[in-house]
Amino acid sequence: MNFQAAQSATTPFATGAPPHTGALRSLQSMENITDEELKLIESCQSAEDWLNATQQIKDNRGGCEYPADWWQKVKLSGLMDKVMARWGKSSELKVTKL
Repeated sequence: MNFQAAQSATTPFATGAPPHTGALRSLQSMENITDEELKLIESCQSAEDWLNATQQIKDNRGGCEYPADWWQKVKLSGLMDKVMARWGKSSELKVTKL
């Protein structure tokens, strides 16, 4: 098999789709927090659980992104306060000078 044939057999172009199509579809479907992820957050019983859950949620989006609706569904809904109260913490934002 020559280089060109080998390359086309292992790239998305072999299917006729642009290389980003599948990844874009995956990112779009993961844009908002899922019901399973909300249940994961709701089940947290400690700060360590919270850190693990939030890292898993970010990992689902490539490691550094929270879902687009995180602020609305987790913070503004009161879910974050409810869960963090289990270990005596608050989700209150604190502004500090640098």
